[in-house]
Amino acid sequence: MGTRINVNNKLKKALSRFHVKALHISNDMLTMLNYNKKYVIKKINRDKLASPNTKINYDKFEDLEVREAIRNFVSTVSKHFTTEELTLLYRNLSSLTVERTKDEDRYNILTNTIKISKISNIYHELFHLATAIYTKDSEICGFQQYNKTLDDGIGNGLNEGYTELLAERYFGRDDVHNDSYRYEMIVARALEYIIGKDKMKSFYINADLTGLIFELQQITSNKEIFCLLNRLDFICNNRYKDKLSYFRQNKVMEYIVYINSFLIMAYVDKLDIYNTPKAEIDDNTRRFFNLFNASFALNDRICNLDTLMQYMMSKHDKDKMIKRIYK
Repeated sequence: MGTRINVNNKLKKALSRFHVKALHISNDMLTMLNYNKKYVIKKINRDKLASPNTKINYDKFEDLEVREAIRNFVSTVSKHFTTEELTLLYRNLSSLTVERTKDEDRYNILTNTIKISKISNIYHELFHLATAIYTKDSEICGFQQYNKTLDDGIGNGLNEGYTELLAERYFGRDDVHNDSYRYEMIVARALEYIIGKDKMKSFYINADLTGLIFELQQITSNKEIFCLLNRLDFICNNRYKDKLSYFRQNKVMEYIVYINSFLIMAYVDKLDIYNTPKAEIDDNTRRFFNLFNASFALNDRICNLDTLMQYMMSKHDKDKMIKRIYK
């Protein structure tokens, strides 16, 4: 493992090398993130959960399309997760209701209800159901947690991104023009490279945000992890609004620059280039940076995320580029 990341200084150096000084990281950046020191991440005590009843009454779903989609979901995820990991899925399916709507797709954790506008969207919502549990003071769903007492939550952006990533990975992308959670998916996939795909899957399906944070603490501080989660939440909560103020648009862009740079530094630190063969560095780096060779819509603006990739490919040998950032 390489040295721990000093985000505020190291990222500014990296950004300046990538010729994006206009979007530099300010010195008081970390104090602008609404970092809530009182927020305590909950961890599910799975030992207290009853063993799941894996027998599902599919016939209770009168809508045939819904019935077959749920059957397909259970059959597919059972190939990628253990029965124990799917405890919440079986637990929640027993009382699930599904409603058709014209333009709404969501899972309500309190009523255990899925609303869908078209059948292909059900897989995203079923992943929410498969990772959801609530108590008297908390609502937990995958990487997202909401504290009722504090009326505060965290992890929504990452949770939506990874949920959509798994839905597309296992069930395909229905609408190639669908822009839902594109950037959040990039972040989620980058974290897979950093901590490993199997660990990321396990943390998600077990609704174990604590485990993810602990894993990231091996390369960065707890405060910086909360900064990452909070900024991604801001992007997720604002990017899809029809009307967004100029200030909030600029904040979204600033936060994207921060998150991209944070992920790059975390990956390089994890890679530990001085102890990794050259061929492996080339291969891993190419795949990782390809994640940022993308664009997404911000209202009527198209935000390009390929600046770093273009710079890497056109200006520098990959190994030299990594060493420059790593210093």
